[in-house]
Amino acid sequence: MKYFKRYMRSYWKSPYGIRVRSYGHFALPPDRPEPQRFADFAELFWCRSGSGEFHLNGIRHILHPGEIFCYPAGSFQKYRALSDPFEYYFLTIQGPAVPLLLTMLNITPGVKAANPLPTELFDRIERKLLSPLKRDQMDVLCCAFELLTCVAVPREENSSTLSRAGQIKLLIEEEFSNEDLDVNAIAERLRMHRVSLGRIFRKAYHITISDYLREYRLNHARSLLARGGMPIHEIAQKSGFHSVAYFSRSIRKKTGRSPQELYGEPLEEK
Repeated sequence: MKYFKRYMRSYWKSPYGIRVRSYGHFALPPDRPEPQRFADFAELFWCRSGSGEFHLNGIRHILHPGEIFCYPAGSFQKYRALSDPFEYYFLTIQGPAVPLLLTMLNITPGVKAANPLPTELFDRIERKLLSPLKRDQMDVLCCAFELLTCVAVPREENSSTLSRAGQIKLLIEEEFSNEDLDVNAIAERLRMHRVSLGRIFRKAYHITISDYLREYRLNHARSLLARGGMPIHEIAQKSGFHSVAYFSRSIRKKTGRSPQELYGEPLEEK
């Protein structure tokens, strides 16, 4: 597939407290990350093929086909392609009613399993977004609401429908706080040899199981440290570290600073 960027931005001023700000359909190479930016609008990314890396509040997320990623309004956006290419659709919505709407629909920041990509809705938005006609702008809003409804309705998932790599990822993200969770435990749980398991995961996500588990635990711990209000030994326990000493060494190795130095300090986006 060739790389491309199809992007449209509307300047229509909606009287309803919400408007579709822009639409896009991109296929990106992994060697050119998108510019980092602060956004006063909410943005939803719907992965069609490949994979991308997204950062939000110091946490690293990987987006795959069949998933969407939501940046809330007022967030710092940092993302890039991991595969070659990373193809996705995106939609930005803006206005004072947006946070309430997303809350009511239970669309939370981060990665979420999605229903099949509704390309026909994106195509309608593309055809009408720049139209000056009110009826076309209303249809764009209708398409956006329908897209949000597609996101809000949960996709049914079970072990038989998830890919094997997806099962590993889901298991890590659900049980990372269990200090006994490691590659051997995951292989035993899924009844696979650890070498085969590692090969499948690395091919899908471009990272080893051990590295993903460690990074997930460290990012969760850093988020708790930045929030403060919780003893450091409890943060270590809730993040899956078997001892405070090991937790401290891991944090220092990653950040160059101790947990005490990071406690209560907001995360910096890099």
